[in-house]
Amino acid sequence: MDNQQRSEILKLLEGKYQYTKDSDPEKIIEYYGKNIIQPLKKRTTIGNKILLDVSSGFGWMVFAYIKQGGKFAYGVDIHKFSVESSKKIAKILKLDKKCKFSMGNIEKLKFKNKSIDIVSSLETLEHVKKQKLALEEIDRVAKNFVVITTPNGIFPKDIHDSGMLLGNYLPKFVRRVYIKITKKTDCLDAMTKVMTPFTIEHKLKNFKIVSKILSFDSFSEWLNSRPHYFPYGNGRNKYVPKINKKSLKYKIFRVAYLIFGAKIRYLLPDYCAVFQRKNTDQH
Repeated sequence: MDNQQRSEILKLLEGKYQYTKDSDPEKIIEYYGKNIIQPLKKRTTIGNKILLDVSSGFGWMVFAYIKQGGKFAYGVDIHKFSVESSKKIAKILKLDKKCKFSMGNIEKLKFKNKSIDIVSSLETLEHVKKQKLALEEIDRVAKNFVVITTPNGIFPKDIHDSGMLLGNYLPKFVRRVYIKITKKTDCLDAMTKVMTPFTIEHKLKNFKIVSKILSFDSFSEWLNSRPHYFPYGNGRNKYVPKINKKSLKYKIFRVAYLIFGAKIRYLLPDYCAVFQRKNTDQH
């Protein structure tokens, strides 16, 4: 991405959804490539597969997929501004021939059964009213793989906005009092409560989890994904640093992974998993 392309993209987005003149679209696209697409490429050949990113925002996952060699990608979002901006960004990046963006609702996807090779839903489910229906739609449409990321509903701290301890367990009126007292933001107060991993996995009944820790196949692979640029929320425009192997944080993560293995996904603040349709060839 050259400076002119970056400038044109930021002209569209600056002042919207926490995007500033310091935001780096190229690094955002690299984040999805590094943390989602590359782990997928170890499981399947994406050069002959189509991706659908539901609630695609400004198209970063779609662009990452194409840049990593994906055949074609669809992006669906309920917000007109996001869809129209994604189309413009696709043209700026000269990727518009390999992707298509349209208005759509995750609760009722306009795609046939098993018509999309890979379906991704990234930091989306916590914003959906009929979450179980959305997961049923993903299960219906996806042919081979599904990638889900969303705040973990059984984690004892709200990581989405307020940072409230036990925030995921408490009713809305308690959250409202807390937010009023602390003067913090809490978007989830106006949204559906975050989902538990058990509900997600139950609703994706035709799929099994194949990743070991988040989207990765091993603890070392996850460790080596850092540092990386972070595209979400208050951490946007910042780098997630490497983990110091001498730190207590590293030791806790390492021991937890040795004990729980892939089930460590139930303990992490953000739920992330790669699912593969049962009884199908991954290639």
